[in-house]
Amino acid sequence: MAAGCELEDIYLRPGDMVIRDGPAKITTVLGSCIAVTLFASRLRVGAICHALLPVCNERSVCREWCQTPYKYVNCVVPEMVRRLLSCGATLREIEAKLFGGADMFGPKHRNGFLSVGRQNIRAAVHAVSACGLRIKLQDVGGANGRKIYFYAHTGDVWMKRLGSGDPQRKSPVRFGAAG
Repeated sequence: MAAGCELEDIYLRPGDMVIRDGPAKITTVLGSCIAVTLFASRLRVGAICHALLPVCNERSVCREWCQTPYKYVNCVVPEMVRRLLSCGATLREIEAKLFGGADMFGPKHRNGFLSVGRQNIRAAVHAVSACGLRIKLQDVGGANGRKIYFYAHTGDVWMKRLGSGDPQRKSPVRFGAAG
């Protein structure tokens, strides 16, 4: 990193979104929640959300009246794409990555419905596709949470699995902009 360029360190809270066009490391911790990262390489602009639930029931008024628009996958992903496009990005250059959606309490609830984690994964895959993007890579599902470090200016994501007894899972894994 060039002299004088400080890496901004941001903690992303559940139900929030961050978009940055400068050097920034954005950290969040996921269980059943899902993080979607978007990166426009030409502009070096990155976006990340920490969505808690798959679908907002008030979708028709989400942008105008919703007090928590970034809480829902189906609301936040289109908003992230809209903002990157307004910065000058094109759909072809935006790369998407998905993380999280763990089955923290088992794969199914007692009544047979999909877990929140699995619902979040499905909603994220659908939302990204509906926006005209393809998922470049993902690390979703499983039984353990994840800690994500997203570098908004490079598109790199480092991920550390949480709560795993496997000693090899203690070190962060890199999901770079190149793959």
